[in-house]
Amino acid sequence: MATRQPATHPIPLKFHKKKVQLQVDYRPPYEEVDGERRSVVQGSIFLSVAKALDEAGSRMDWDGATFMKLGPADIAQIVTGLRTRSEKIDLFHQPPGSARSSSLQIEPGKTPGTYRWTLTVSSEGQKDVRTVYLDTSDIYLLVTCLEAVVPRMVGWA
Repeated sequence: MATRQPATHPIPLKFHKKKVQLQVDYRPPYEEVDGERRSVVQGSIFLSVAKALDEAGSRMDWDGATFMKLGPADIAQIVTGLRTRSEKIDLFHQPPGSARSSSLQIEPGKTPGTYRWTLTVSSEGQKDVRTVYLDTSDIYLLVTCLEAVVPRMVGWA
């Protein structure tokens, strides 16, 4: 008989929408030790969007997924934008000296109560654009989890 034990790592949130899936992963902060030198690395959120490998949408192409790393300031923009029903939330990341950039646009969908999330990753002239629509119950779950994780990301909880 199998035994149950508490999870030792956070479980990702998954929003499956027919031919695309948005996955939200939390990576806790950690400490790097290099000899005498110690540094704490802030936690983060990874948004990943994968396309379906089949027409039924039963299997996703996670090897070919598009992703973006978010920090507390990004989460603050997303949560406040959604709470105030902003027309558009725009995030853009490009690490210094990198050819890779990523952007996230969140805007109201065509159907009332939906939001269109568009994640774009550009690298070396190639652009990969993924879009997923979330409804109000998806947004509630996502915002609740994002708000709860910020203190953990900075080591306050």
